[in-house]
Amino acid sequence: MDLGEKDGKTILAHSNAADEQHRNNLTIKLSFDEGKTWSKSILIDRTDDPKKQAWTAYSDLVKLSDSSIGILYERDNYQEIVFQVVDWKK
Repeated sequence: MDLGEKDGKTILAHSNAADEQHRNNLTIKLSFDEGKTWSKSILIDRTDDPKKQAWTAYSDLVKLSDSSIGILYERDNYQEIVFQVVDWKK
């Protein structure tokens, strides 16, 4: 998602489950250099319960303002739909 520009470069946001083995550690990643690097990560949701291998799942982002992103995602083995507002400039 395009969040605007800084120093002439597009700021991008991406969300995914950052755990490489399970659907856990839902994270928003930010790039300030048009996707070359992802220098900022914001942890959104996670669990320490090893029985819950699909804690966070499919997510979608929406720009709400110059400083906030909305994230909609599935949680707890697809049992819940969660919407959260995140201030990405903090």
